[in-house]
Amino acid sequence: MEEVAISIVVPMQKHEVATMACRQDFMDSGADMHIPGSGEIQDFTNFKEWLLHCQSNNNINQPAGRVRSTQYLVMDEGKKHVVGFIQLRHSLTQYLYQSGGHIGYSIAPRARKKGYATKALRLCLKKAKLLGIDKVLITCDIDNLDSESVIKKVGGKLENITPNEGLTKSKKRYWVKTI
Repeated sequence: MEEVAISIVVPMQKHEVATMACRQDFMDSGADMHIPGSGEIQDFTNFKEWLLHCQSNNNINQPAGRVRSTQYLVMDEGKKHVVGFIQLRHSLTQYLYQSGGHIGYSIAPRARKKGYATKALRLCLKKAKLLGIDKVLITCDIDNLDSESVIKKVGGKLENITPNEGLTKSKKRYWVKTI
């Protein structure tokens, strides 16, 4: 596998074209329309509106039932492309404790199987440590073997598998020490 240099960056206006191209890659794949860790970008056709949404999610004061989160883009530094999304939630609600975890992430279909997810997750674990979070919860669908492999590569320890009432799939819940 070719070695790729990546970074995770907070989205800014200068990332509009690359971010929307990544979004389109997901949309064209015909896959599930939810893009984990993307700040619900699948619901936005206007980049500026999505950017404002991400910025509001990072405000200290969140509405009841929501937590502060930081949105990142996964960037291929060599090609200057956005290849995915990763979101760090600063705390957990009951729902996030059961199903969502501290970190959600996804890599665009055309960029998968190149090591981006593992590298992005390691970088996000460093960001979590800087926030004072010593260990994070990361979940994946019970049948998502690729995500499970990524979580294990960064040291994830399976706590349990929980049924997701109201959702279609059970979740595997992993705890990972931050670095």
